[in-house]
Amino acid sequence: MALEKLQEFDQPFHQTFIRNVWMFGNDLGDLVYFFGTGNDGFGLYRVSAGWLSMESAEKISDTITDFLVNGVGIDIATSL
Repeated sequence: MALEKLQEFDQPFHQTFIRNVWMFGNDLGDLVYFFGTGNDGFGLYRVSAGWLSMESAEKISDTITDFLVNGVGIDIATSL
């Protein structure tokens, strides 16, 4: 699904964001999940599909292992 969405986001104003992150999923709604370096350093982030920018992204955890195995950031991922 993230790869399908990537083509939707292929707009000139999203190019800087897309070149600097690895998008890997969405919640079938308005949130996109990606790895990148944001305001809180490198890690797993989420951002609204309408606001693709590192400034508006919210960090979930440092690594996918921290998130999936150790539960780090689960409170963030399940909020909203």
